[in-house]
Amino acid sequence: MMETELSRPATKIVTELGGVEPTDQVLVLSDAETADIARALVTAARVISDDVHLLVKPTASEHSNEPSAVVAVALATADVAIMATRHALTHTNAVSEALDAGTQIVTLRSITKRMMLAGGITADLDQVREETTLVYELLRTGTTAHVTCPNGTDVTVGLTEHEPIAFAGPDGPNGQLVGYPPGESAIAPDERDATGTVVFDHSMDSIGLLDAPVKLEIVDGFVQSIDGGAQAQTLATLIEAADENAGHLAEFAIGTNSAALLDENLKEAKRHRGTAHFAIGDNASTLGGTLGSDLHLDGVIRWPTITIDGETVVRDGELLSEEIQSFLEAR
Repeated sequence: MMETELSRPATKIVTELGGVEPTDQVLVLSDAETADIARALVTAARVISDDVHLLVKPTASEHSNEPSAVVAVALATADVAIMATRHALTHTNAVSEALDAGTQIVTLRSITKRMMLAGGITADLDQVREETTLVYELLRTGTTAHVTCPNGTDVTVGLTEHEPIAFAGPDGPNGQLVGYPPGESAIAPDERDATGTVVFDHSMDSIGLLDAPVKLEIVDGFVQSIDGGAQAQTLATLIEAADENAGHLAEFAIGTNSAALLDENLKEAKRHRGTAHFAIGDNASTLGGTLGSDLHLDGVIRWPTITIDGETVVRDGELLSEEIQSFLEAR
């Protein structure tokens, strides 16, 4: 019954996001928690290609944990890999190697039935692509970003060391790696430059919805202290139990999908138009940095104000597309 209900969105994912062709070898990767959704994706893919495989892997303990060698090989040998898993694999060596091998990757981390039927996937994907590409160009040509928020966030990051990445869909920049739902441009900030305060006020990977803000003090690109109650202590424990780069400020991103749900699912929330998110941990596997880690944990800020090189591009959670366009044209 669920597979029938999900057939239309599964077909949209396979065709519009995966771009599956009749000659493609397709891998659908899932774990036990997402097996029903994966079966709908397999059925949709088999309408197009006869060479479709389902691989169910053990559920990871955290986002960005490396999968087994079997999974890594399968990802690297497929033409199209659709990853419908509970925890994200985007920032892993396995995915990086698959991208190098030419695999088209569609990542559906934390995918739920609700996400298949409502939210970001219902957006005008052409508009999402246009705005995501606009923000991508802003990050690509900018030198410094300053992020503030009434919640106490006040941090400055450099934008000159790495190229950004756009989750704009298959026809946008970086179209080989497609996020679900699309709608985010991200960059690895200059690695030992970021200084200031980051306050997550919505949700965070491996923690969930926040019942109190989580405050991070950043010095020279690394977390120096964490405050904010029991959930902040959980985050501190995760970092302390990991490696030396787990506290690195690894990512800065802006959401561009107006239909993405600002709810408990972080994958939807971080794509919501006008939100900002930062991640701590790995910036090497997918974002082009040099500091690898077993962790990559995103945290969302709901109503930021963001300036790039002194120009306001997001004001109180509103993405200023026309101002960004004018700013880019004047450069």
